[in-house]
Amino acid sequence: MKEQLKIDLNNLSKNKLFKIAEEKDIDLKKSMRKEEIIDRLFEDIDHDELEEISKDYIYAGRTSVSFWKYTPEENTEKTIEKGNLPKILKLMCDGENPFEIERRPAITETPQIISAKFINDDLCRIKFVSRGKPRTIPIEYELETIYTTIFADSILDLKNRIFEVRTEYKNANKTAEHFFNILNKHKGYEHGFRQIVIDLNTVISLKSELNGGMRDHTGKVQSGKSIYDSVKVKGSPIIEDLWNEDEFQKDIEGMYTTSSGIRFISPVTADRVTIEVSTKSSSIFFKSHASEQDIKFVCDKLIGISNR
Repeated sequence: MKEQLKIDLNNLSKNKLFKIAEEKDIDLKKSMRKEEIIDRLFEDIDHDELEEISKDYIYAGRTSVSFWKYTPEENTEKTIEKGNLPKILKLMCDGENPFEIERRPAITETPQIISAKFINDDLCRIKFVSRGKPRTIPIEYELETIYTTIFADSILDLKNRIFEVRTEYKNANKTAEHFFNILNKHKGYEHGFRQIVIDLNTVISLKSELNGGMRDHTGKVQSGKSIYDSVKVKGSPIIEDLWNEDEFQKDIEGMYTTSSGIRFISPVTADRVTIEVSTKSSSIFFKSHASEQDIKFVCDKLIGISNR
């Protein structure tokens, strides 16, 4: 648990780490590296208290979020509920209860559950680990191949039957598919699942719901029979919302949208939040270091749109 907390603290911005240190009267040098700041906080603050202080950002920050809806199959005997979720995850984790212990499974390309924790009666955070892409680097006089380790946080919304995964979209897809495929191997717990699709209409609706402005727009235009060029349209700083500009509407005629940047002021934290909404991967990337409340605010709006 202690080691994982140290890893998770990397999700916080350097400014947020300095703010925590200031609140706890810990003197830090401005020149300190992020790793040095985390080490110092880890030494001077009780670990449970440190997790509580940082909880609004430790699983948030600059992150990509994807969503899946799940529904019980006709032959399903039990739906996923708070009362039976520990039993379900124990079955999925070869008899180990991730609510009670932090697992250390072998790290492979397949995402594995390492821990689980209820946020409240309706929400459960499940953490996964998997192996990333190989990198070949010189070590002394030899070339060696190393693999990054990917930690992915997910939120299982038991009330709305939503599975939210916070990692880059390819790993998110892999995580969701593995989770439900393993679940469906256990008779009586079978559930169907599908990703919440984000198209251009969803982007415009989300922009409106957030009371935000479109800052940029990326897409592809055909320049030959089978050749497509990527085009990015950006507005000047004085333009609040590209979507309302006549010139922009002309620029995107015939364009296949891949993503749009939206900026808004969060009514929850009063922070300025910038997101990139991808229609290509149906995911939302929080480009600024967003808080847990800001992410929930955006996610709730998206789920509301998808339910219309």
